Amino acid sequence: MHWGSPVTLTIALIAVAGMLIRPWRSSEWMWALGGAAAEIAVGAVSLSGAWNAVAGGLNVYGFLAGILVLAEVARSQGVFEWLAGYAEAAANRSRAHLLLLLYGVGVAVTATLSNDTAIIVLTPAALALGRRIGGSPLPYLFACAFVANAASFLLPTGNPANLLLYGHDVPALLPWLRTYGMAAVATIVLTYIGLVWSFRADLRPATTEQREARPRSTPASRLAFFVLIASAVVLVFASTVGWALGPTALVCAAGAVAIVLRVDRTVAGYVLRETSWSVVPLVAGLLVVVAALEGAGITQLSRAALDSVSTLSPWLGRELAGFSTTTFVVAANNLPVAAFAQRALAATPTHSLLHAVVVGIDLGPNLSLSGSLATVLWLVVLRREGIVVTPWQFLFRGAPILLPTMFVALLLAP
Repeated sequence: MHWGSPVTLTIALIAVAGMLIRPWRSSEWMWALGGAAAEIAVGAVSLSGAWNAVAGGLNVYGFLAGILVLAEVARSQGVFEWLAGYAEAAANRSRAHLLLLLYGVGVAVTATLSNDTAIIVLTPAALALGRRIGGSPLPYLFACAFVANAASFLLPTGNPANLLLYGHDVPALLPWLRTYGMAAVATIVLTYIGLVWSFRADLRPATTEQREARPRSTPASRLAFFVLIASAVVLVFASTVGWALGPTALVCAAGAVAIVLRVDRTVAGYVLRETSWSVVPLVAGLLVVVAALEGAGITQLSRAALDSVSTLSPWLGRELAGFSTTTFVVAANNLPVAAFAQRALAATPTHSLLHAVVVGIDLGPNLSLSGSLATVLWLVVLRREGIVVTPWQFLFRGAPILLPTMFVALLLAP
C-alpha cells in the first residue's frame, strides 16, 4: 500500500457510514457519489480510472433499472394487492398458511425479479394482509425481509450483488444451479423453518378483522400480471443461454410500459415518479470508491487473505470465508462488499472460495438492517407505515435463523 492508503480508506469508511446512518435525512446515493468525488479529488483514482469503474457497472445499472420499472408497472395496476387478496382467500384465514403462501411468492419473485423487487412489491401487501387477517403483521413483514436475502442466490437474477461480484462472467443458469442449487434450496427451507419457530406465538389463530372488501382484479391488473410473468420467463431464459441480464431487463421494462400504456395512459408518468432511480448513482459511486481502494493496494491484501484461507481444509476454508464475508456485509452493506470482492478476485475468477463469498454476500444481510439494499428498502416501507424495527430486533430475529443456515449453506456450496 502507498502513502495515500489511509486517506483512501478513511474516505471509503465515511462514505459507507454516511450511507448507513443517513445524517440530516440525506440520501444514500449522495454519500456514494460524495465518496467517489472525494477519492478523485485526493488522487486516489484518476478520472479515466473512475470512468472505467462506472462503465464496468453498465450491466448492473440496466438490470436494476429494468427490474424496478417492472415492479412499478405492476404496482401501478394493483397487481400485488389483487394477489394478496387471493392469498388471503387461499389461506382460509389461517395465519400459518398465509405465511407459507407469502414466503413461497417471495421465493419466486426474488429468484426471478431480484430481492429488491420482492421487497418493494411484497412488503406493503404483507402488511395489509397481516392487518386484515388479525394479530401482529410482524411474521409476514419479517418473511419478506428474510426470504429476499435467503432466495437471492437461487438464480443469478436474485440479487444485483451477484452481477457486481461476477462482473461480465455471470454463469449461465445450469452451471449456476449446479453450484448453488442445493445450498440455495437448503437455505430457503431452513430460513422458513426458523421463521415459523421464531414467530410461533404470533402464528396462532387470531380473530379476523376484515374492514374492507378483498381487492379484485381488473383487465389492467391482469394484463400487467401477465406482462410481469412473461418478463420473468424472459429473464430466466436469458440467464439460461448466457445473455447479459442488464439489457434484457431494460427491454422487458420498456415492453411492459408500452403494453400497459394501451390500457392506462398514466402508467409512464407513474413509473417515472415512483421508480427508485437513485440506486443507479449509488452503485456507480460505490464502484469508483472500490476502484480507489484497489489502487491503494487494499484489494491485494484481501486477495492474499483469501489465498491463505484456501490452504485450510475445504469445508473449514468455506466456513471461514463465508462468515468473514458476512461480517463485512453487516458492517458495510453487501453492494460495496460485492464490488470490492469482484476486484479482489479479478485475477483469479475461479478462486476456490468464490462460492463461499457469494453465499456470505447474499445471505449475510439477514443479520443487519443495513446489510443489503433490499433490507434498507424494507425499512423505508415500514417507516412510511409507522412501524419501527430496531437493529437489535432484526439481529435478535435473524441470528438464530442465519447462523445455522449459513453453516449448512457453506457446506453445500462446493
